[in-house]
Amino acid sequence: MPRPKRVAITGGIGAGKSEALQAFARYGAAVISSDEIVHDLIARDDATRAALLDRFGTTNRGEIGKVVFADRDELDWLERLLHPRVEERSRQWFEAQE
Repeated sequence: MPRPKRVAITGGIGAGKSEALQAFARYGAAVISSDEIVHDLIARDDATRAALLDRFGTTNRGEIGKVVFADRDELDWLERLLHPRVEERSRQWFEAQE
């Protein structure tokens, strides 16, 4: 039986996604984390940082979280900013694995 080439793990906050990724990695699987991509974008991507500073006045994830989890419109804006960037980085990562 052929082994899957890709497995996606989803779930809410605290569901164990990171632990599952670590388990896959321990067994030799190449893994990528959307959370880690977002952290990298916020820390190092100039365009992402500029957009966050313009919108929220900060790049501090905790401070941004307070705003977006209290205001659905702000969360929607943040997702529209980050999701395409995460998808692009993920696509690049998958291509590099082939």
